[in-house]
Amino acid sequence: MPITFTQLVDDIEYQLGYLGPGGGLPEFHWERSIQTAPWALQALQAFPLLKPKRYGFTMIASTHNVELPSDFVEMMSVELPAAQEPPVFLFRLNYLEKGFYNNKQVFYDVDRNYLAGEGYVMIISRLLVAGDHIHINYMTFHDHDLLDNSTDEITVPDQYEDILITYVVAKAYRELMSIYVVDPTAHEALITEMVDLISQAEDKYAKMIEGLLSSVSIGNSAITPNRSVDKYDRVY
Repeated sequence: MPITFTQLVDDIEYQLGYLGPGGGLPEFHWERSIQTAPWALQALQAFPLLKPKRYGFTMIASTHNVELPSDFVEMMSVELPAAQEPPVFLFRLNYLEKGFYNNKQVFYDVDRNYLAGEGYVMIISRLLVAGDHIHINYMTFHDHDLLDNSTDEITVPDQYEDILITYVVAKAYRELMSIYVVDPTAHEALITEMVDLISQAEDKYAKMIEGLLSSVSIGNSAITPNRSVDKYDRVY
């Protein structure tokens, strides 16, 4: 069952309080609006499993190229024509291949939208005409523009909430560390302790992520590891 963003922040603040005096984390007042809530949004953005999304296009002019949604990260499938029974899914082929446009079979490819200078474009090997319908299934990042209003729900499955909380706990340790190093002489012993706590928290988060990724069978799952792409890489 999805949990609200407000509940996530509540759980984070409970955990930070639980880690207070006697639990390893020095007593400190955390500002919800400028610390715990923004850190929770960062945790959602950093979560390494992308979420699936479906989108439909209706062509209004003839073209081979279709601009993809602004939140596109990775393609799962392209259905053309859309809503046909049984469905017809296109194979992907590098559009720079000699036979991409001159083939009886219809292919698709994805590349950066160099003309617009941002985003991605889908290339279809046959000429699309006005009225053509296309459905795509693609991967995107989890919602990370949520409001702390007890209504907005996080899109990360609730069984992974502990990973989000651990991310924020590690951030909290680093925040405290940045405060104490301003006067290192007065806080020498505490700084030494904080170094160990930061290392433990970050190691715990890294192991949780490693365990998460190793437990996900990509072939049988609707979620896939987040992949970073620089401007020279193709999208796979």
